[in-house]
Order: sequence, then structure tokens, then C-alpha cells
Amino acid sequence: MVPLISWLMLADMIPYSTLLPGDLETRWYLHMPLLAAICLASLPSLWQSKLLPTGYWFFLGWVLVTVTYAPDPVRSLGRFITLVLVLAGVCNIASRIRNEDDLHNLLDIYLRTAAALVWVNLLAEPFKIGWVFDDEGGLYRFVGFTAQPNLIGQLMAVTIEAGLLHWSRCKWKAWLGLTMIVALIMGIMADSRTPFVCLSVAIAAWLAYKHGLKGRLAGLALLTVLLLLKSSSNPYISRGMDTYNGRSLYWAYEEHKIAQNPLFGYGYAIEGLLFDNRDFPIWNADFDLHSTLQNSYLSLCVGIGIIATGAFLFLFLRPWVALFMHRNSNKTLKSLFFLIVLPALVYGISESGIESPKSLDGLLLFISWLLAERYRKSRALQRRRRLEQLNALPSVR
Repeated sequence: MVPLISWLMLADMIPYSTLLPGDLETRWYLHMPLLAAICLASLPSLWQSKLLPTGYWFFLGWVLVTVTYAPDPVRSLGRFITLVLVLAGVCNIASRIRNEDDLHNLLDIYLRTAAALVWVNLLAEPFKIGWVFDDEGGLYRFVGFTAQPNLIGQLMAVTIEAGLLHWSRCKWKAWLGLTMIVALIMGIMADSRTPFVCLSVAIAAWLAYKHGLKGRLAGLALLTVLLLLKSSSNPYISRGMDTYNGRSLYWAYEEHKIAQNPLFGYGYAIEGLLFDNRDFPIWNADFDLHSTLQNSYLSLCVGIGIIATGAFLFLFLRPWVALFMHRNSNKTLKSLFFLIVLPALVYGISESGIESPKSLDGLLLFISWLLAERYRKSRALQRRRRLEQLNALPSVR
């Protein structure tokens, strides 16, 4: 029987694979039924697991309200339903993780599925069918059997991040190591630069946390190399660097639209629909209604408003702040923060979707968040009980 985490990973990749016939732009009709078949049975886990903080339910309620005034309510509602379905599956998975062994069992399954995706996509290279030409950069980029190069970069990043987390417990180190190397090479072939930046930041921070002074020096060296590469004239590195591939131009417009309606936003996950306006200044921009706003934080502000975005970030970051306030708190969760959460936060600066667990990295991100939130609640409950016990003691005069 295929585990739930594997089904969720495949549901994110298969509907938009070039192995399937038909137009990629209309594959959404495969995605929703597939998610429903996988996740409907997990819906009770949303409330039965008691993992989601109370404030998150209010957040979901507000998101649903914004759907009603979105420019395309049907599209926004579809994305909201996708969020809820995958969230239910993630809650189901996280509720079954009770100790470190359970977590590593999950990582092992995740990595086996990721390894299968890596090797299948590599098969596109011998047949020379897995490449697309980037008009802006004037170069070819590897896509494998996926819809775009960035998905290869994302697959590369999560394979290496999860591989580092699971390495000490892995029973197939030779294959895992080889898969991580192949994934890295595929990421280079795809010229997907953002995942490399996120991965470098994650590894540098993780080394500094795990290995003291030596780790800090190694992390600093890694970040130094990253900064030196930024000034390279190689087209595979410098491509579109002056405007971050047009992102800075889009961000300026998004900030302008947020200033016009900062409290309520324009509707959940409207993304590229925001650009369908007369005042959009880049008249020759290459975008469609499936385009994203290229920044998770601006995307949330555009869709649901600044206050709701701040509430989401508070709920998401609260367990991690609580975790690092105590020196002797759970070390496994701290590793999850450095190798899963931190790169996702950095990735959110240049890509949309941090509020949804539906992507390959989003699955691990939300599972990590739910585990950290449960740990925060358990620590808070322990403190309350100790306080009650102290208050029950007879006073000494």
C-alpha cells in the first residue's frame, strides 16, 4: 500500500507531467479529483488531531471570506479547497508521528519517493526531450518530465535537505548519496538558482548549529562562495540578475496595489489575475492567469490583506521562537527548522505558496510546523501543571 505522504508528493507532480497527454494549462482538472481521492478520508484529522492552533481556524475563515470578492471566485475557491484537502492529509500524517523513530520512518518514505522522481526525470536526458529554451537568458534548461525547470530545482533541494536530516538513520546510504548527487546535477542542469540559494543558507545555518566553531567557519565559507558566484558573468548565473528575472518590477506593482487596499486584499491566491489591470505598467510582460506573484509574503498581502498575513506569520513562527528560547529544547525540531523551515522562508522571498502545503517542500514544511506546534503546546501544558502544583502547596509563614 502506498503511504499517504507518497501519494501527496505524486499528486503534486503527476498532473503536470509531460508524460501525460493534453495541454499543461488545463491539467488542474486532474489535480483536484486526485487530491480529493487521496485526502477526503483525512478531513476529520483537521480537528481530531488538535494540531492546528485555534487562531489558524480564524485565518482559514478569513481566507474563505476573501474568496467571495476575488476577481475569479471559482479559481480562488478551488485553491482554497486544495489548501484544506492537503492540510487534512498533512494533519493525518503529523498526528501519527509520536517520536523520533516515527519521524525518520516518514523521512525514509519521503526520500524513497523523491528518489524515484529524481531517477524518472533523469530518464528524459538520454532521449533529449527534457530541455526547454529560455528566451530571456538565451540558454537551454533541463525540465525532465516536469512542467518547468524550477520544479527540478525544488526536487533537488528537498531531496538534499531531507537526505541530510535522515542520513544518520538511513539504511541505504549508498543509493541515497548517489541520488543526492544526481539531484544536485539535475538542479545545475535546470539552472534553477533560488533553490541553490535556499539550500546554501540552510546548510550553512545547520552546520553552524550542529558543529560549533568548525561548522560556523564551514557555513561562512559556503555563504562566501555563494556571494562570489553572484558577481559571475556566466549566463547560467547572471541571467536576469539586474531585476531578479523581472521580479523587482512585479514587486513594485504589487506593493502599489497593497497600498491601495492594505486591510482586505483582493481575494485569496489571485496571483497573476492582479496583473490583468489597466494600470499594470509592463505592457509586454510574459504572464498568464497561472502566473504567480513571485513572492509569498507579497502574494498573501495582495490576496488577504496585511493583518491576516501578519496573523499567519505569527502563528507559523510562534512555535519556532518558543523552541529556540530554551537551550535544552528538542534538538530534532531544531534541525527541522534549519533544514526545512529556514530554506522555505527564504524561498518565499522569490516564489509564492508558503501558506500552502501542497508542494514537495510545503509538505515537509507544514509537517514540521505541526510537530513544533504540538511541542509548544505540550511545554505550555507542563508549565501550567507545575504552576498549579506550586499553588496547591500550603503556604509557609
